[in-house]
Amino acid sequence: MENTLPYQNPLKFVIIDDDDITIFLTTRILQQFNKGFEIEAFKDGKQAIQHFLSEGFDQNCIILLDINMPLYNGWDFLNDIEKNHLQMRIFMFSSSIDSRDQEKSKAYPFVLDYISKPLNAQKIENILKML
Repeated sequence: MENTLPYQNPLKFVIIDDDDITIFLTTRILQQFNKGFEIEAFKDGKQAIQHFLSEGFDQNCIILLDINMPLYNGWDFLNDIEKNHLQMRIFMFSSSIDSRDQEKSKAYPFVLDYISKPLNAQKIENILKML
């Protein structure tokens, strides 16, 4: 399944999701697709935003952001990104098929697309083509 579509290396994926199984499977799929991908995961959007604000972030970073997380959800994360004027490339990554979520995500200019779980090779290719 290894693929070599054109993109800047190293490409880093950040998974923000409260579900351990989703993090594990998404990490495995990304690694199988391209062993050169850097992968980092946060189980909480608040932890992720605090990390980005204090440590900074790589412009080659792609964020896969879950919507439904306890306490601090994907919308909270997006609002903080907007409030802090961070330039990030975010893909909503959700099991929600609610069209209202998809429409709401379009209101954020830094959200590049809405991807339904689970991740697969075709979805990764689509992500890379949008970069």
